[in-house]
Amino acid sequence: MIQTKGLTGAQTMLRVLAKMGVEKIFASPGSEWSPVWEALAEPGVEGMPQYLSTRHEEVAVGMASGYAKSTGKLPAVMIHTTVGSLHATMGMRGAIREQVPMVVFSGESIGYGEDEGPDPGAQWLGHLSNIGGPAKLVEQTVKWSFGVNNKAILPATIQRACQLAMAAPKGPTFVSLSMEHLFDKMIKDVPGDLGFAPGATADPKGIEELANLLAGAKNPVIVTEDSGRTEKSVHCLVEIAELLGCAVVETRSTGALNFPRNHPLHSGYDPRKALAGADAILLLAVIAPWHPASATPSPGATVAILDENPLRHDMPYYGYQADLCLTGEIESSLEHLLAALKKAEEIGKKNNAQRKAWRDDALALASQKPMDTRWVAHELSQVLPADAMVVEETITHRLAVHRYLDGVKPGSYFAGCVGGLGTGL
Repeated sequence: MIQTKGLTGAQTMLRVLAKMGVEKIFASPGSEWSPVWEALAEPGVEGMPQYLSTRHEEVAVGMASGYAKSTGKLPAVMIHTTVGSLHATMGMRGAIREQVPMVVFSGESIGYGEDEGPDPGAQWLGHLSNIGGPAKLVEQTVKWSFGVNNKAILPATIQRACQLAMAAPKGPTFVSLSMEHLFDKMIKDVPGDLGFAPGATADPKGIEELANLLAGAKNPVIVTEDSGRTEKSVHCLVEIAELLGCAVVETRSTGALNFPRNHPLHSGYDPRKALAGADAILLLAVIAPWHPASATPSPGATVAILDENPLRHDMPYYGYQADLCLTGEIESSLEHLLAALKKAEEIGKKNNAQRKAWRDDALALASQKPMDTRWVAHELSQVLPADAMVVEETITHRLAVHRYLDGVKPGSYFAGCVGGLGTGL
């Protein structure tokens, strides 16, 4: 529980932010934030976020964005009602597209001097208020937007805004707080001292399917744009690429160092060129890998998407078609993909050794008379046409047929002996 009952709304805001790990507040404030300034100036209060004032809303949001990218921590932003919110929308729109977390606060008035609390002044009704408030003005540029309409829910709403900002896909959230509520005493505690939920890892079966797709491809290519948010993600991608001998290409909109740019497998910044001839394509944390979306650079290739927001619900159109679509936090999903590829490699080595032993057994019997079934099956597999149909109803020699006729294609092999001999004929 976060104890906020009896505190002012301003004191509550600072304490909830501190409990949620917010260490910095980037502000381009107006007069509505005076209760917060008073709360910050209280003697003997420790552990509150550091307050950094700027001269413009875009500067405040830009500083918050850089802070979040460089530290991985959640920043808060304070701006001035409707006019400040509109100035901030450019930065917030960039943050939501780049999946940068921050919680943005705007002030407003809900009483306009008509209730018993402090009078915010005539300018609020005359110049600073819009129908629906600041939260409505910015809702298209943030992940979640809400104007607190009752002091009973103010503490928990601030906590929820922090949680939503850090939940995958990360992004800016927006909370409008009235000056009246900032002065008022809270009547509720925050019910639970909840932290941030860890990002969900992609479905294990889907990761295994993706590993098999990439490992079985002759020319796999990975396209990435924003997967390198953490060092571990970059290291995992390097290991995956080296394990597969797989090209990695970035886009011109790359937002992080996703792959070492001097690495031999780094294939530049032109996905259309790099994907020519690819038979398996992994779109890893990338928004628009080629244009137009319907014109896949390598027709016939199997396409997989791994992303925190693979279907891009925030975009009006997304025409990229995929055979496999996985939702998951990037770092942990890459770790699991790497583990699956290593496991597949070990199994593959073991199975290849077994096939070699079978082949050696067959070749060792080449001059035996009478002929051994293993050698016959091996030789038959060498001369079978690619489009051959195989109908088989052996019993004693069935394993030899299975082991050595290993080049048959799906739909070209049929067995019939369970119901009785002769059915195959």
